[in-house]
Order: sequence, then structure tokens, then C-alpha cells
Amino acid sequence: MKLTRIATALSLCFAAAVSVAQPVSEYPAAQTFPNENLALSSEALNRARELAGDDLYPFFAQRCILDQAYPILDDLMQERQLVLPTQVFDDLYFVGAVNVSAWLVKTNAGYVLFDTMNNADEAENIVMAGVRKLGINPNDVRYAVITHEHGDHYGGLRYLQDTYGILGVASDIAWNTMATGAVGRPVRNITIPDGGLWTVGEKTFQFVVTPGHTPGAFSSIIPVTDRGQPHKAALYGGFGIPGTVANKVLQIQSLHKFGAFTQAAGVDVILGNHQVQDQSLYKIDLVRHRRAQDPNPFVIEKPAPGAKVHPEKFRAYSRFLQMQEQCIRVNAARNNQTLPL
Repeated sequence: MKLTRIATALSLCFAAAVSVAQPVSEYPAAQTFPNENLALSSEALNRARELAGDDLYPFFAQRCILDQAYPILDDLMQERQLVLPTQVFDDLYFVGAVNVSAWLVKTNAGYVLFDTMNNADEAENIVMAGVRKLGINPNDVRYAVITHEHGDHYGGLRYLQDTYGILGVASDIAWNTMATGAVGRPVRNITIPDGGLWTVGEKTFQFVVTPGHTPGAFSSIIPVTDRGQPHKAALYGGFGIPGTVANKVLQIQSLHKFGAFTQAAGVDVILGNHQVQDQSLYKIDLVRHRRAQDPNPFVIEKPAPGAKVHPEKFRAYSRFLQMQEQCIRVNAARNNQTLPL
């Protein structure tokens, strides 16, 4: 009887697979770049690969290759699916989803949320539901930082303001855009200037305006600890490659600008506002299975235990930003756009 049930189940699965089979004629065409400057794209691609090394290879593969040559697959990797809310550092939690990330930072004066997802439904039933699952009182979330003025990042802010009294934090440019946007239209609360420091409880955050992906993109340096050891995390405002030459140039300038801040701060943790940008889905699973002797998978610089490392020695995040620049140059060359050196 059991074998009969198994055979029946397998036959049904096979029949279902056959019934949805797609003729090759209906496959989307391969991504091509008919106007590509192959010499320039090859130069930039190989430079990006060298900068990535082995430790940053997944970031290179996503931004330089998958995002550009296989955009359908890249989009599928950001489909809507829930993620278990997870504590990844002593004071940092993931409360987003597969399609859009949201991060929560603990301070002794309340919690700071980074991004609010698309709308009120997601803000309540993904972000705040995740906060509750972590055993945190939603009323202890005091602020919400907006990394850039696209609806999937600020769409839930107005709901959180009205429902929980959360105060929004953004760049002046982003506030101006959100005030006229089609999504939510949050109330302006706190504006942090370019390069400004902002202290909540015992933590001091730094914010840098990094236009390119959007005019008001807001990149952050976030202090965190892991098993009591201090680290600095960087959350770039928006890595999506712009379409125009002017905005590509802006993005490259912003990468250089933010790089100076992160180098001085000794950043050793990559965070992203989409999980493909920081490989957080993989790292979250590693955190869940982390043994006592294992390093935190989010930390990209791993000096010897007890070693004193000068901030200038923190090079991995600098290579990460330089790699991002080369991926922009790959995209430009594939579209026969000329960027200044």
C-alpha cells in the first residue's frame, strides 16, 4: 500500500512537471549587449574580479554578472518570501524579507529601524511582527532611518509614525522627494546633514548622502558588537546601478566619498538594504548554526584574537566599494557609455 502511494505521488509530480513545461520558443531571449565596448567591459570586469578576491567573490558575481547578464534570475532571487527574524549581532537584528531588507539596532535609549518596506501591511506584518517574534516591544522602536527615497524602503514609514509614534530619519533631499511621492507621504521628523553624527543612547551613527541610485540616498555607519567585541557596519544607501552616464558618475563619486568615511571608521561589516547586496540570507542561516568557536559570518575583516588593528588596515570594505565601481564601469561599457577615468 505504501509503495502504491509513493508511486502515485511520483506520477502526479511528473505529470505536473510535464503540464507546466515551457517550450523553448517561449524562453526569454538571452541577455545581449549589441553596443558593448568589449575591451572596456573586459578590463573593468577583470579588475572587479581581482578586487573581490576569494572573500568578496559572491558580491562580485551578483553585481557584475548576475544583475547584468541574468536579470530575470536576479529578480527571482528577490521574490516575496518571509524570512525568520534573526539576531545577527548582540545589538543588530534582521526583520525584513527576501525582497526587501529591514534592520533593527538596539540602543539603551530604544531601537533604531533601518527601512520600513513597501506599505503599512508589510510594516506591520513583516517588520513589527518580526520585532514581536524577537521578544521586543514594538513601542520600544523609536526611530526609522530611510536609506533612500524609493517606495519599497519608505512605504511603511507613515503607518509606523501614526501607529507607534516612530520618528523618521532621512536626508533633506529624500524628505523632499517623499513629501511629493505616491507612497505614504510620511511626516518629516529628523533631518541629518551630510556627514552628520547622530547619537541615540550609547551609540553614535554617522550618515553620508550618497547620490547616484537616488538623489537623497543615505549611507550609514553603524556601531555593533559581537559577543561583546565592537565592530562597525556600513549600510550603503542604494547600490542599484543607474541608467544614465550622469548618475553613474554620481554613484562612483559617492562610492569614493563613502569609502573615505568607512576607511576612517574601520568598517568591517557589510549590510545591505536588499539581501542580494550583502548575502544576508546565507549569513543568517550560518548565524543560526554558529558554534562557539565560529566567527560571525557578517564580519569581513578577521584579525587574530586580541590583535590591535589600526583602522587603515581595514581594507576589505574598501575593496568592496572599489569593486562596485568597476561593476558600474562594466555596465557602462556594455551599453557603450563612456565614463571618465
